[in-house]
Amino acid sequence: MQDAEAIPALEVVLNDLSLHPIVRHEAAEALGAIGLESNIPLLKNSLVLDPAPEVRETCELALQRIEELKSNGSNDKSSMTEKSPFLSVDPAAPASSHSSVDKLRYSHYW
Repeated sequence: MQDAEAIPALEVVLNDLSLHPIVRHEAAEALGAIGLESNIPLLKNSLVLDPAPEVRETCELALQRIEELKSNGSNDKSSMTEKSPFLSVDPAAPASSHSSVDKLRYSHYW
């Protein structure tokens, strides 16, 4: 959906430590999917302060996604979604194009 009007509500959810970590994780993921640079301070704050590792890790992925959008020269999200056959937006970059186990085992990612 990537609706910027949702940002204030997502910020409230992300910062509410009384909510289950997976709920906060989803808020961070949505902020990354929206992809606006204005979300960076919100995500950095939770990256440092949230006690749940799954929330911090999602904030890190969301920040990387926003940085990738920024380095591509615009907030045009189409370039990232074109790499994926799905219409959903995930803050993690699409998986490697390597398909064989040997190539995956010895790729530079390990």
